[in-house]
Amino acid sequence: MNKTVKLSAIAALVIGLSGALTGCAPTSTTTDPAASSSAVREAAIVCPERTPSDRDFIMINNNLNVDIKFFSELGSGGCDDWSGGSNPTAYNGQVIPTGGKTGSLRLERRGIASWTTTFMLMTGNVIKTVSLKFEQPPCPSETVCDFNLYMLVGNQWKTSGSVTLNDIDGSGSGGTVSLNSRTLTFTCKDKSQCPSS
Repeated sequence: MNKTVKLSAIAALVIGLSGALTGCAPTSTTTDPAASSSAVREAAIVCPERTPSDRDFIMINNNLNVDIKFFSELGSGGCDDWSGGSNPTAYNGQVIPTGGKTGSLRLERRGIASWTTTFMLMTGNVIKTVSLKFEQPPCPSETVCDFNLYMLVGNQWKTSGSVTLNDIDGSGSGGTVSLNSRTLTFTCKDKSQCPSS
C-alpha cells in the first residue's frame, strides 16, 4: 500500500469517527418532505400514438390567494386511454399563480379516459387530489353525444359540483375546487382573501 492510499484511508477513518462521536448523521439535501414523490410525479408519460382518438381539453382557474402546482397520474387504463403525449401527465409540474388560469389543456383521449390530479402548494403540501374522467353520457344510439368531464364528488361521478380543499396555511383558509363543464375552479373559503378574478 503506497503512502497516498494510506493517508486517504486514515483521513476517511478520522472523518467517520468524528461523525460518530458527535452523533452527526449525514445531512439531507431534501428540504421539501414531498420532494421525492413530487420528482416521481413530474415525469410525463408519452403514450403510443393511437387512432382513432378524440381531442378534448380541460381548464383550471386558481382563485386562491396562493400559487398552486399540479401532478397527474393516469387511471387504471393507462396508455390504452390516451394517444401520444397529450395526456394529463404532459402538464405535470405546471404552476398556476394566484388569480391565474391555465387556458385550454389539450388532451387526446380514446373513449372513456380517467386520471387523478394532485394539487399542492409550492411547499409541496397537498391541498387536494381529485379523480377525473371523460365519459359519454347515456344518449340515443342514433345521436352523436359529446363526452363530458366528470369529477368524483363523494362516491358519485358528477359533471358539476365541488369538493373541500385541505387547509391551505393552517389558518382555516381552505376552500373548494368545483367543476363546471370542463373547468376546475379553486375558490377561497374567505373570498376577501382571494384576488379578483
